[in-house]
Amino acid sequence: HPALNWFSEQDQACGKSLLEQMGMTVPDAWYVCFFARDDAYIELKYTGAELDTYRALHSRRNSDIDAQIMAMKFILDQGGWVIRMGNIVNKPVGFSHPNLVDYPYSQYQSDFADVYLSCHCRFFIGNGAGIVDISSIVDKPFGLINFYTYNADFGRKDMRYIPKLMRFRSTGKLVSVREYHRLLYKSATRGPIVYLDYEMKRNDIVYEDNSEEDIFMLTAAMYDKFVAGKAESEMPWKSADDEELRHYEIWPSFIKRHPELLQ
Repeated sequence: HPALNWFSEQDQACGKSLLEQMGMTVPDAWYVCFFARDDAYIELKYTGAELDTYRALHSRRNSDIDAQIMAMKFILDQGGWVIRMGNIVNKPVGFSHPNLVDYPYSQYQSDFADVYLSCHCRFFIGNGAGIVDISSIVDKPFGLINFYTYNADFGRKDMRYIPKLMRFRSTGKLVSVREYHRLLYKSATRGPIVYLDYEMKRNDIVYEDNSEEDIFMLTAAMYDKFVAGKAESEMPWKSADDEELRHYEIWPSFIKRHPELLQ
């Protein structure tokens, strides 16, 4: 679908003023949004058994914002700004910099800023949550990290993704894409996350969050493509000759770093 024009001249003026208040006063200032989902908001909404149930099913969607610090520092070193997005979060980013805006702890929060900042970044790095979906209305490039399945079908233009790794608890062996397809794919695509939770427990499979290096590499590749304008050397990996694996488009450099995924 074509990108939507959601911003009037007045909106753009308000957005320009917002960025200037943050410190982006030069005409060519640019920024990247980062986000890590956690349970801080849910802990305010639920208590007791309801909270325990929610955590048991949805904690797989969480990640640590500090695992993105290496990627953030890379953007800062390239002359960009970093905006850590979110509303209610469990902790601030673990470092400070004049060009880093820890938005959940700032005075800039508003519904307008949520939308404007998400839609005017060069690209967005984060795991699945509502705030990262906002940028899809203008087809903003998106680096999906720490996704909880090996298949991701967001229908987004210019999306690159790396999933959380999965391992068999008893052996520590990485779950390959083919093993994932055989053991978990149907439960992951049935709808409610409870099906996937059941099958992971039944097969004694646990998650491993993306490393700082993996997130940095994806961020650097997106910088090269969407900021520096370099030609992309690799397209998302896809097994064209294997009907069983046609749903998987994991970022190829991640596959190269973890070759066991193709065993």
